[in-house]
Amino acid sequence: MATKVTSPSVIYQRFMKFLEEFAHKQEKILASQTGAFSRSHYRSSKINLFHFLNTSIIGNGSTLSDLSMNYFGMGSVRPSASALVQTKAKTPVSVFSALHKATLALCYMDKKYKGLRVIAFDGTNEPVAPNEDEPDYIIYAKNKETIIRAGIHINAAYDVLNDKYLAIVTQDQRSKDERAAAMKMVKEIHEAYPGETFLFVMDRGYFSYPLCKLIESLGHKYLIRMKEREYSCLTYTQLDHTEDQQISRILTHHQRKEEKENPQMKYLVKKSMRQIDQESEFIDFDCRVVAIEIGDNVWEGLITNLDEAEFPPEALGFIYHLRWRIEQSFSWLKYGIGMKRIHSIKAEYIIQEIYSSLIFYNLVSEIKKCVLESSQSDNKEEKQTTYEYQINTTKAIRAIRNTFTPKWTKKRTICQITKAEFQALTEELLREKLPVRPERSFKRNLHPNRLIWFTYR
Repeated sequence: MATKVTSPSVIYQRFMKFLEEFAHKQEKILASQTGAFSRSHYRSSKINLFHFLNTSIIGNGSTLSDLSMNYFGMGSVRPSASALVQTKAKTPVSVFSALHKATLALCYMDKKYKGLRVIAFDGTNEPVAPNEDEPDYIIYAKNKETIIRAGIHINAAYDVLNDKYLAIVTQDQRSKDERAAAMKMVKEIHEAYPGETFLFVMDRGYFSYPLCKLIESLGHKYLIRMKEREYSCLTYTQLDHTEDQQISRILTHHQRKEEKENPQMKYLVKKSMRQIDQESEFIDFDCRVVAIEIGDNVWEGLITNLDEAEFPPEALGFIYHLRWRIEQSFSWLKYGIGMKRIHSIKAEYIIQEIYSSLIFYNLVSEIKKCVLESSQSDNKEEKQTTYEYQINTTKAIRAIRNTFTPKWTKKRTICQITKAEFQALTEELLREKLPVRPERSFKRNLHPNRLIWFTYR
């Protein structure tokens, strides 16, 4: 994990230095494998991998021509929209995925809840333009001809206390499986952060016995909201009263008479059994199931392996409420950063844009945290206020993007951002603070997931 930084200028300089080194290494790899980003490529293009990655991450604009103009300036010096598309084609998604993982090492993530890193899992749909060359991303009507919508399903792992996206798994509409994606992200996070203990928090639809057993086997904790039917099948009670109980079951794929008559036995399809253990016919499953009231006769069923003494039902309710932050971050990601403003039709190119948005979101989060903590340490003697304050994320995205968009010299080199500009950025972020009201809640207004596309050039 990176060391703590107290200046946006240091974060920016460290990020840009890392990005330049990363791009240089990837150029060599791609040149040796595919011939991309070789000298012959540079003679036919005005953009190298560093500028392409930086444009993708920091760039702002509706069409590709706007992106190029905002980043490179106007005139014959800027690459055309076609050049950007050609560079997209030469850059595999794996480069963006590797960059996202690598930049996480630059982030200082120290916030925990009772010694646990709290990670929320959730999925969201990225609407895309229907591309009949990639039918797996399209949902058709029953007649198999009328297109209802098209999209890429994004499964995300989000550190709710440190405000960082740690991992994503993208899926098409036909193979969408949030539970399988969750298992993949659990393994990825476990390998990326050895020695740390995580608490994985998930909404309804994620609960599965293989997922719970996997998290427990790796030494981590889970807290998952259950559907009412799942709750009743596991506890043999209705979800209509407060309770906190330890459950012990024996999982099996057999449906013989002796298994059916034994209330301790829980039937599980053979495929799920094999996900847990390839050989065993009987698997012990121990958990804690809690029912809490969240409104007038509105109940919530939670399954967990957290200790009852250290984490009473009130604490579980608080932890689960933290999960809502991933929903807020999706809104900032899609509308503040502009992940919904797609510039491509091919799914691979759109996934590049998704990773670029995640990288920029993490960068913005790191700068917000740095500025706010530095401000609080400088003003320790100020009088106590009713609320804690946070930086307005939407305004921060605009200010940081405006500051980090390159300004070019006559010799076509990027001007260094001055100390005065960084000071102005800090002042701008601190002007746009909002009170934190943790007890506020609003009714969720659902509406169709509309597509915002700029696939024309």
